[in-house]
Amino acid sequence: MKKIFFLLITLFFVLLQSCAATPPLISHDCEFSIKKTNLGVQVEKDLDCQVRVIRVLKGSPGEKAGIREGDIIKSIDGYSIKKGVDLTNTIKKKEPGDVVLVTVERNHTKLDFNVTLNSALLCPVSVAITRMLIDEEKKVNLAVIMGEINNVTIRNQHSLKQWKKVVKADQMGTMENVLLVTFGLYRNFMLVDRQKVDEILKEQVLGQTGAISEDTRNKLGQLFGATHLLITSFSRSPRRIGREDILKNRLIEIETGEVLASEIHRYKYRY
Repeated sequence: MKKIFFLLITLFFVLLQSCAATPPLISHDCEFSIKKTNLGVQVEKDLDCQVRVIRVLKGSPGEKAGIREGDIIKSIDGYSIKKGVDLTNTIKKKEPGDVVLVTVERNHTKLDFNVTLNSALLCPVSVAITRMLIDEEKKVNLAVIMGEINNVTIRNQHSLKQWKKVVKADQMGTMENVLLVTFGLYRNFMLVDRQKVDEILKEQVLGQTGAISEDTRNKLGQLFGATHLLITSFSRSPRRIGREDILKNRLIEIETGEVLASEIHRYKYRY
């Protein structure tokens, strides 16, 4: 009877923590974010070696000017755009508020759009992946790994273990969804199946630094064709009027073990 009572209390505590996962969000900050001049379109070099728009971000300068998915960007201010890096370098030289003349081809007809650029704060991991996909035209087969998970408000170890399982599933699912929404249209981007990654990692313990052995990296690369790792850690701590969740991400190149980008997200909630 005592055992059943203990299990019920544990289940209640875990559910309470889960329900408390979505109180009102006060703020979200991404440390080390990068401010960039923004056109607001995602492009890819198509099979005809032309720079084609694959997504126009909602509310972006490109959308407001009339650029559509499927348009082929031919030039900006008269500068020919033949590769994704051409677009990046051209926009990089501009300032927010500048008006640029974007010439596109749509249904074999050339159209001109005057686009007023704005600025966007981008997180380092997103910037690094975008650079590889567009500017360097590299293949990114990404394996997402959950590292350290902590919650200083839960003292009972059994309850903490159950809570960590819930958080891991939630955070991994959210991260993969964000990555697929952001990069899923690129032909040279792929997410490695989570279950396959877990099989390799079942004996690997990741510390707070996100350390992973060279042997494990090589296995992920050889067995599943992974080219990069995204290691994420999660911690929750109380605040006077709510709580703070901290998410740390590290993007690692499998072949060299080099950390290509790191970022820290801070989410503050009010109860």
